[in-house]
Amino acid sequence: MQQQPPSQPPFGNPYGEPTQPVGQPPPSYSEPTQPISQPPSGPPESAFPQPPQPIPQEPERAGAQPFQGQEQAPTQVAGTPFAPTPQAPQPYAPSGRGNWVSFSRLRGHPLIDILTGKTVGTVDDVLLDQQRRAIQAFLTKGSLFHKSSLVPARQANIGADAVTFQPGALAGQDTSWLEALPKASQIIGMRVLSNSGQLLGSVEELRIDPEGPSLAALELAPEHTGIPHRLGGARRLLTVNSVISYGPDTIIAMEGGLSEL
Repeated sequence: MQQQPPSQPPFGNPYGEPTQPVGQPPPSYSEPTQPISQPPSGPPESAFPQPPQPIPQEPERAGAQPFQGQEQAPTQVAGTPFAPTPQAPQPYAPSGRGNWVSFSRLRGHPLIDILTGKTVGTVDDVLLDQQRRAIQAFLTKGSLFHKSSLVPARQANIGADAVTFQPGALAGQDTSWLEALPKASQIIGMRVLSNSGQLLGSVEELRIDPEGPSLAALELAPEHTGIPHRLGGARRLLTVNSVISYGPDTIIAMEGGLSEL
């Protein structure tokens, strides 16, 4: 007769430790896990076509308005002329020397009314603005029976042999201010110093630009003191753009404005 092995107690072992019943999986000591999320039912989002997104466009150049606080350069619209930004006034730029008239030659020119052809007098002096640039009026030469008179230069033309003008250029306006303007003859004989204190010479002649009409340059003659060795005894021209200031008897100018005749 075959002997049966001794039965083991359902729990426990000879060492006193509890055992797992046969046929059951060992207990799990891991943390309980969440169920794996399932993808949502239905087709993916990419399966549906998306509407095209509008691309931001720049505003039209013709109707674009600048942002507040910002300025934009003017742009040209097709079919319309371009309007440039107003520029600051530029310094007087005299024309070529070939057109200049000497002051001594201008004196004695007849002043002729262009409408009637009548001569009202001859040029005796020229009145300049306070900067000694633009010609404001012509002063006629007086006589024993006729006093000198003023002819405004607003609509006057300086020719080779006469000065023609249109009467009534300042009709109805106060012309008393013209009498207080500096005369061109007052510049003759004045000494000219450079801004560094160097004597450049004295004014012997004036050059008039008829296209202004305006004073274009001062003709200087060297003096016995100062810089006659540098000028070599020759006369020089000093453009009016090089003059810094006019004093009672001295003119201050930049030496770089000198040029040879």
